Amino acid sequence: MNEDSGFTLIELMIVVAIIGILVAVGMPQYQNYVARSQVAEGFSLASGLKTALAEYYSTNGTFPNNGTSEANIAIGIEAAKNIKGKYVEKVTVSDDGVGAITVLFGSRSYHDERFLRLTAIATDGSVSFLCTTDIEEPYRPKGCKESSDVVPDITTPIPDPIPWTSGSGDACWDSKYAAGAGGGNGWVVGSVANTSPGNQFNVNTLYAKLGYGAPGTYSGHPIDPAWGCL
Repeated sequence: MNEDSGFTLIELMIVVAIIGILVAVGMPQYQNYVARSQVAEGFSLASGLKTALAEYYSTNGTFPNNGTSEANIAIGIEAAKNIKGKYVEKVTVSDDGVGAITVLFGSRSYHDERFLRLTAIATDGSVSFLCTTDIEEPYRPKGCKESSDVVPDITTPIPDPIPWTSGSGDACWDSKYAAGAGGGNGWVVGSVANTSPGNQFNVNTLYAKLGYGAPGTYSGHPIDPAWGCL
């Protein structure tokens, strides 16, 4: 007499329970993977525009600044609405002088209406990019910082003033560079804010030359606001 070789009800229940546990553990991990891959799509699309924006800066010495809604055409690429993917709605290059490339995610993604932005930073003839986003931290690209949907005001760093010496042009007083700060003694190359007749001449030939306010014989002499830099 043959015996049945099927599973018992208890065995089937155990298998179902194991499958349920595996799904409960694996599903969030899968969703995380999908969410990160969607961000990667946006990052890749934005990165593809970096070369065109850097070349525009190399040619013009500045980033697009015509006050329009986008500068995509100005740097020789397609319109923002035409640069899209499965999860990305558009990629826009700002036309405000900042040099920002902004990815806007669409409704098919986990990041609907969120953004990822690459903001250009020009230094010493080269252009690098700072990544910011309002996407949740677990899904952000490595090195991408949290930010609100505001284009950061990142411009070319302003170099330190040139310390003034006799014969190097007009002088003015800058308190940030007094007492040796910034490599100077307070007197730097530049025009004074007060343009009263004779003031700039007196600063050049007397106050700066004698070193008023700077370390030395005249270090204790008070600085007149009229000597301040423009």
